[in-house]
Amino acid sequence: MNYIMLAVSAAAGAVTAWIYLMLLKRTVLQITSGKPSAVLIFGYFLRIAVCIICFVAVSWGNHIERVLACLAGFSIVQVSSIIRAGRQPDFIKGAQQNGNKS
Repeated sequence: MNYIMLAVSAAAGAVTAWIYLMLLKRTVLQITSGKPSAVLIFGYFLRIAVCIICFVAVSWGNHIERVLACLAGFSIVQVSSIIRAGRQPDFIKGAQQNGNKS
């Protein structure tokens, strides 16, 4: 097993998650600004395309261990961003204003 390729695959998954989250943030900001729905649909398909391209590139040649490393990197960035967002005071204030008493 080539550990360098596993590390590269995990890094590719992490970068993909970061790109996905940046595009998601941009889409959410466009929702609040009243952009047309075509822009939102395009943003959705762009995020999905980025993820598919990354995972297909990593799995080229039937390397399931690389796909799992990519998924691990992707998941670590996703979970860490959720934890970081939950620690922000504005995030919690927004939840309390919407009726959630967490």
